[in-house]
Amino acid sequence: MSTLEDNKIKSKFSFPTAHTVLLIIAAIVAIFTWIIPSGKYDQLEYQKASGDKSALFIHHSGESSIEFPGTQATLDELGMKIDIKKFEDGDIWKPVGIPGTFKKVESNPQGISEFIQSPLKGIMGAIDVILFVLIIGGFIGIVNHTGSFDAGVSRLARGMRGRETWLIIIISCLIALGGTTFGLAEETIAFYPILVPVFLAARYDAMVALATIYIGSAMGTMASTVNPFSAIIASDSAGINWTSGLYGRVAMLILGMMICLWYIIRYAEKVRKDPSSSLIYKQKAEIEAMFLNKNMEKEHRFTIRIQLILIIFLLSFVVMIFSFRFW
Repeated sequence: MSTLEDNKIKSKFSFPTAHTVLLIIAAIVAIFTWIIPSGKYDQLEYQKASGDKSALFIHHSGESSIEFPGTQATLDELGMKIDIKKFEDGDIWKPVGIPGTFKKVESNPQGISEFIQSPLKGIMGAIDVILFVLIIGGFIGIVNHTGSFDAGVSRLARGMRGRETWLIIIISCLIALGGTTFGLAEETIAFYPILVPVFLAARYDAMVALATIYIGSAMGTMASTVNPFSAIIASDSAGINWTSGLYGRVAMLILGMMICLWYIIRYAEKVRKDPSSSLIYKQKAEIEAMFLNKNMEKEHRFTIRIQLILIIFLLSFVVMIFSFRFW
C-alpha cells in the first residue's frame, strides 16, 4: 500500500512552467546582488555629427564622458580590434565595453520591490524582440498544425525508397536547414514515426532514423546562421549586426554536417551489412514489431494546398533575411 501511495505522490510532480523557472532565476540573481561585488566597464559610443565628422565617446563608470575623434586610430589606441566601418555602417549601434577598464562600483542590492518589477522592466526593454519571437513562433506553430511538415517528409521518404543513403543526406540537411533558419528542434518529434519504419524496412535500425533527425537538428541549431531565436536575439542584445560572423557560422554548419553525415552513413551501412553490430540489437525484434506491423503507408497527402503553404513558409524567411540585412 505504501508503494502505491509513493507512486501516486511521484506522479503528481511535474516540472515547473517556463514562467516559474524564469522567476526562480530572477530571485536567485536578486539574492546574488547582495553577495557578489558590483563592477562595470567603461563604454565606447559612436555618434555621427553633421557632415562627414563623427566622434567616439568614452563613458566612464561615473557620469563623465570624454570625446575622441571617430577614427580607426582612436580604436587602435584603445586596444579595440574593431573596424571603424562597423560603427559607420550601423553594424554596431549600442555602446560597447572597453577591454581592461573594469572597475568595482558601489553595490546596488535588489529587494522585493525590484524583484517584482523586474519582469515588467525586462519586457519593456526587449519588447521588439519579444514581439518578433511571438509572431514568428505563432507562424511556425500554425504551419506545423496544417501538417505540412509531416506531409513533406512523408512524400520525400516515399520518393527516396530504395535510396535510403540519399534519404539520410537529404533529411539531415533539410532539418539542419530548418534548425539554422528558424530553430527547428522539438517540432521534429512528429518525424520519428514517419521515418523509423522506412529505415527499418531498408535493413537499418531505429538509431539511424533517430540520428538522421536529431543530429541534423542539433547541428543546425548549433550553427544558427539566421535563427531569430539565437543569433538575431543575441546580436541585438550585444548591439551588433546579426550578419557579423555569418560566414563563420555557415562554414561551421557545412563542415559540421559533413562530419555528421559521414558518421551516420558509416554506422548505417555497418548495420545493414551486419545487424548484430547495431547499438540496440537486443531490442531489434521489439522495435520491428512496434513499427513494421503498423500501417507504414500512413497517408500524408501532399496536396497543392500543402505545397503552397511550404512555398510561402520558405519565402517568408527570404523576406526576413532581406529585411534584416537591408532595412
